[in-house]
Amino acid sequence: MSRFEQIKDVIATISSVDTKEIELGDSWKDIGIDSLRLVELIVALEDKFSIKIKDSELNPQNLNSVETIVELINKYMDKKEKK
Repeated sequence: MSRFEQIKDVIATISSVDTKEIELGDSWKDIGIDSLRLVELIVALEDKFSIKIKDSELNPQNLNSVETIVELINKYMDKKEKK
């Protein structure tokens, strides 16, 4: 399963939206995720991938879509895999 598929599974769990309906370009509003659920999503993704995202990178203006979350998780996973 690709990393994007894994992230979509977590998003689907948090939002109750079917994974087939989640697209890379979707905004959180498209999926029905508010700021509180976004925090819940971040925590779930940190647990899923065993990473800790820096608070400075959790700016809601920067994390405004599925794509931005995927990019952030990929960044942390790339760093983790290089160690």
